[in-house]
Amino acid sequence: MKNHLVTGWILFLLGTTLLLLQMLPGDCWPENPRRLAASSLPSYPMVTGVDVEWLMWHEWQAHRAATQLVVLGR
Repeated sequence: MKNHLVTGWILFLLGTTLLLLQMLPGDCWPENPRRLAASSLPSYPMVTGVDVEWLMWHEWQAHRAATQLVVLGR
């Protein structure tokens, strides 16, 4: 536990850096697919509206089931 102060500062700086990166506008990111592939940024497939609706419904069902388990004490 000697380095807990240093570890805390490192985690704080990492979190701040990630938040700042998320706030960058789209113009700052590379448009070239080769440059994007060469970087360590992950690429995700496009999500359609149907996928989003299905995911929202699925998450709602999971939340509803978890709430029922807590309320009913099962």
